Amino acid sequence: MRNLDDTQTDRQTDRQINRSKNITSLTEVMNIRTDMILEALQTGYTVLHSDIDVVFLQNPMPLLNEVPPEVDVAPLWDESAYNAGFLLVHPTANAIWIYNCSRYLTKKNSKLDDQTALNRAIRENIRSHKGVVKKLDGRYFLNGKAYFEDTRRMFAGDNSCGECVVVHNNWIVSEEAKIYGFKEHHMWAVDGPNLYHSDPLRKYIIYGKPALLGRGNDLVKNDEKDSLINALAIGIILNRTVILAPFH
Repeated sequence: MRNLDDTQTDRQTDRQINRSKNITSLTEVMNIRTDMILEALQTGYTVLHSDIDVVFLQNPMPLLNEVPPEVDVAPLWDESAYNAGFLLVHPTANAIWIYNCSRYLTKKNSKLDDQTALNRAIRENIRSHKGVVKKLDGRYFLNGKAYFEDTRRMFAGDNSCGECVVVHNNWIVSEEAKIYGFKEHHMWAVDGPNLYHSDPLRKYIIYGKPALLGRGNDLVKNDEKDSLINALAIGIILNRTVILAPFH
């Protein structure tokens, strides 16, 4: 797999920065991915695109190198669609056609996100040009729902997965929730001074979750809510960081 040289990367970065000055929505920010990938493909480079909220639990290159060169696009599967946030793209005529089509769709409709456009372009390319798109193996490449929710991995160490290679922390809303999830799973390594667990002088407080004891869900939810409120109040009074208990 060839890498973009520094000059090519700098030129692309400068163009994207200048273009982003007039961007007004998250959808438009996401759609920049299409332009960046298309420019690299047109230059003849194989592209491995990875969003910033993708975690490498192991080196993915041995598996990605097994993707045959006749495969145009090899994306992570996102339950019911191809994931635009992690994929391998070969510089084939079909791949360039797909990304040209995706760019056309997003330019035509500024509210259309790039993942929806990409999936439409892939379907049309397979229908009309017999393009080859292969999902990355879901045993090794997982979206957020498959890794966190379906297996109920709430904290680091829950249902450990020795064969998992790449996890996309999607299927969760808000930047704060993503960051919190990363921290709880020990996937976060960008804290500065006095943030989260990086301050050696910070004090903590933990609390236990209410017992179920055969009670109904409403009673348990109310008890959990009361326990959380009390723990946060005590944390404020004692100037301690509250470590949340797992919820039922």
